Amino acid sequence: MSQVTHDTRSPPPAARGHLLTEQSLPASANIDTMSVDQILACINDQDAIVPGVVRRAIPAITRLVDDVVNAMSGGGRLIYLGAGTSGRLGVL
Repeated sequence: MSQVTHDTRSPPPAARGHLLTEQSLPASANIDTMSVDQILACINDQDAIVPGVVRRAIPAITRLVDDVVNAMSGGGRLIYLGAGTSGRLGVL
């Protein structure tokens, strides 16, 4: 009997290497050789970038929230998709 090693009905996954979230982070390229202190500092350095990025995105986020509120006020709905933490927060 032959064994199926993959689902031939599904298309191959799309190339995602161009997406920032799918790229390796140069700052953590050698994380396996870092001390615990260095690893925690690396994580903290990356976390510190987030507030500024969110701040710059506030106008776009505002437009999105306004559009969602308008759609839901007219009987529309928000379909929220996600995985990991985002997915778990979506059920709240």
